[in-house]
Amino acid sequence: NAYADKTQEYTQATQGLAQATEDFETCTGTSSCTATEVAAVDAATTNAEAKQAALKDFSYEKDGRTILSTDGISGDIILDDDLTSNVQIVAVGVTEIGLTFSREFEVLGENVSFGITPKLQTIKTFNYVASVDDDDIEEEDITDTEQDFSSFNLDAGAAYQFGSSNQWQVGIVAKNLISKEYETESNANTITGEVTKTKISLDTQFRGGVSHTTDWTVIAIDVDLMENDPVAFEEPTQYAAIGAELDLFDTLQLRAGYRTNLSVSDASIASIGLGLSPFGVHLDIAAMANPSDPEKEAGVAMELGFYF
Repeated sequence: NAYADKTQEYTQATQGLAQATEDFETCTGTSSCTATEVAAVDAATTNAEAKQAALKDFSYEKDGRTILSTDGISGDIILDDDLTSNVQIVAVGVTEIGLTFSREFEVLGENVSFGITPKLQTIKTFNYVASVDDDDIEEEDITDTEQDFSSFNLDAGAAYQFGSSNQWQVGIVAKNLISKEYETESNANTITGEVTKTKISLDTQFRGGVSHTTDWTVIAIDVDLMENDPVAFEEPTQYAAIGAELDLFDTLQLRAGYRTNLSVSDASIASIGLGLSPFGVHLDIAAMANPSDPEKEAGVAMELGFYF
């Protein structure tokens, strides 16, 4: 950054000199030059020469070592041959097993449903560090850094129905009511032998939504009520989504949806799904992908539930 700043200063100085020279040439052509234009050219020339000299004499030092410098004669950039750069891969997988309890209560004369889901979470983390000089990064190298954590957590939510036949519903849900933080350790760096510690956070998330239901259809819109911090190095998220479902005879459900991340651009997901609900068993299968770049983000999901 320091070298980039010096380069920018020199570029701006040369642009100032070019503008002063152009103004001088213009006034020379009309014989209207004054001492002001001449002084402006002299000042711009002096400034450009000073910035050029600073760029030629530039050097950046750290811990007593010259990391980057400029050859004063040729102007070439000189880098320390012993510089090392690393690549770090951090991945997180969360598996949850929960049981949901819900009940309807009367609140201020209105029926409001409340639910809670106690759950057990298994968090798998991978934290791999390697030098950029390493020829290959094998999958086994990454999986060898796996660390497992287990914890208890809670989800909770509330929903209110209204309309002539309760066809409208609004709701709010809080996921991971108990915020957790896990510290992972990487493998030893192949060059320095150092171990990198990275903290991974699972924070509470709040989401609200509204839906409209008929005998055959459901249309829903929901949004994260606040921006959610990244778990590791990824972008923050604040999702907004819309989805629709066609229910055929309470047995077959066809679904489509669209989700976008309000915090960043080009982070949308389109999805399609199929649900089967025979004899008290409910099976959901869904596929999703980024419409503009399916290779960037894609996935499949399956969920199994029982009614009793």
